[in-house]
Amino acid sequence: MLKMKITLITMSYKNYKNGMDNAVKLSEQILKRRKQIMKTTKAILILAGALCLLFYPVSSRALTFDLNYEFSEAASPTPPSPWIRLTFMDVSGGVQLTISSLLHASEFVGTKGIMFNLNPSLNANNLAFTYQSGLAATISTTNNNTDNNFKADGDGYYDIKFVWPTASSSVRFDDSDTAVYLIAGITGLSASSFGYFSYPGGGQGEYHAASHIQGITNTGQGTSGWIGDGVPVPEPGILILLGIAMSAIGMASWRISKI
Repeated sequence: MLKMKITLITMSYKNYKNGMDNAVKLSEQILKRRKQIMKTTKAILILAGALCLLFYPVSSRALTFDLNYEFSEAASPTPPSPWIRLTFMDVSGGVQLTISSLLHASEFVGTKGIMFNLNPSLNANNLAFTYQSGLAATISTTNNNTDNNFKADGDGYYDIKFVWPTASSSVRFDDSDTAVYLIAGITGLSASSFGYFSYPGGGQGEYHAASHIQGITNTGQGTSGWIGDGVPVPEPGILILLGIAMSAIGMASWRISKI
């Protein structure tokens, strides 16, 4: 009887030991597999981040506003939209602004021009505009949030206004025209400094930029109206941040895998 008990105890111990050994081996396999997955993830994230940084250098950070919506309840310009595009790009010495007309037929930027905004913590009157190319404009600025000279019909108040002559087609800002300016004068100025909505002034809403359009030939109410932007289009700068984030996650997973 004693011999049988000893045998049973021995068998139970062996089964217990085998079970523990198998559990340890399984844990080791899971841990090994986990490390392999984390190493692979790390490599993929670092590679993806590096590619973002490689193909989108810091010098090309920009912000684009496509003016594609008529908000003054007047006639819409001839489709397709957008009709006006503003691109702010960080460059050496400041921010390069490129205004492009995508208007059709006889339509042109009207007497009230194109308006856009500046970070409200900055004073637009301190900005310096240097002409670079295209059709030169008359530029005015304000630091007054309720200046009617900077108000778009059916919208709010803006900080900066570009105006072109409208007397004849030879001087109008119309089909295929561009205007390129370097904006400086404020320390730390960047493309993102212009990514702000208009100050509320009634109407349908607030926009980052707005333009008065005349000579509209599309069927509607009258021959002039106001257009604004939809969602701002982020340029490579946002991808730079994504690349940095992905690389950081990859490095973090590598550190974890070493623990």
